[in-house]
Amino acid sequence: MGSIVSSAGSMRERSGGRHDAEKQTTRQRLAARIGNRVAGAGKNQVKKRLTKAERAIANAERLAQLLVSAPAAADGLLAPPAFITDQRLAPALQFWKEHAEQFSKLGTLEQPDRFTFAMLCVYAAEFVAAEDDILASGFSVKVKTISGDRMARENPSVARRDFAAKMILDLSRSFGLTKLDRLNLARLGRAANAAPSLFPDRHDTGGENPPVSADPDRQEWRDLLGRASSALN
Repeated sequence: MGSIVSSAGSMRERSGGRHDAEKQTTRQRLAARIGNRVAGAGKNQVKKRLTKAERAIANAERLAQLLVSAPAAADGLLAPPAFITDQRLAPALQFWKEHAEQFSKLGTLEQPDRFTFAMLCVYAAEFVAAEDDILASGFSVKVKTISGDRMARENPSVARRDFAAKMILDLSRSFGLTKLDRLNLARLGRAANAAPSLFPDRHDTGGENPPVSADPDRQEWRDLLGRASSALN
């Protein structure tokens, strides 16, 4: 009889121990959940501490970094602005790689011209993307009307492509992208060399070397257009 009572007591002790352990585990889990919620609330509070002006400043600093020069290529090509190296602008960067060296040799792409040329690259990428969508979806797309019917409307990519084409042709005049642009640059070069200066240079013309302009900007422009003219010959 005593052994039966002792066994029952042992079972109650073991049962009580398991119950206490379960209570302890439950308390730990509850404490962990509360801790995670508190930590999450703390993170949200940290994010909310930034004012609207501070967020605007942070975003402005991020955008400013996109205007700096990307690392120069190993072959020494003119480095593009950093924003064009974004993977989402891969077609624009490819246009840069294809044409930057040619325009650099022509003399129409130098360090101050990087941003304008990057704009040309972006519009070239826009043209290709819009044309690709037109080929895939057609010149018209079905849109839902107020009555619930579907009606054909011009694909927005058509206007997007045409605007990109206009911007490409406008910007190409500065770099010589088309044959006509290069001919105009050459014509400007010949006119600049032949035009008399309002302020004649004071130099000795007895030598064989051609006169050098006293105005560095004017002389640099003449040299640039001269290289454009030579590239066409």
